[in-house]
Amino acid sequence: MLATRCALDIGSGQHKLLIAVVDAASGTIVRKVHGEQRQVLLNHDLVQNAAAGRSELSEAALAASRAVLEAFRALAVEAGATQFAGVATAVFRRAQNGEAFLDRINGELGLGLRIVSQASEGELGYLSACSGLPPPPPSDAEPLVAWDSGGGSFQISARVGGALCVWEG
Repeated sequence: MLATRCALDIGSGQHKLLIAVVDAASGTIVRKVHGEQRQVLLNHDLVQNAAAGRSELSEAALAASRAVLEAFRALAVEAGATQFAGVATAVFRRAQNGEAFLDRINGELGLGLRIVSQASEGELGYLSACSGLPPPPPSDAEPLVAWDSGGGSFQISARVGGALCVWEG
């Protein structure tokens, strides 16, 4: 059975959207419907606030994030998406009000956003890189290194000795 899904990556400097038709049984992307990213400088806001003694995102930054998430949701619904999921990264791990904001957004927009660890962020980056390659997935014999240099963290991921390793920076 095919399903149209919406995936979100809410980062420290960019909000990313992917709408795709997915084979629900295998989890394989059959067709990418729409992809987009928009700049939302959350980490910049957090750093400025930290300099003033506050470890939280400002209401203005959260409003900008919300506006993008509402627009992404509307695009996904228009494209027929019925399932939503997403990750929130470094800035939400550090901001004191990050989790509360995501809870509110999830309750109001039903986006299924969750904060992921830096290690999970690296693993997802590696799997995303693999998804763009023809089968079978890379092995130790055919090495692949993926790196994710975001606005708030940095990860390098590779398969070494059969295991996926993530180095955090």
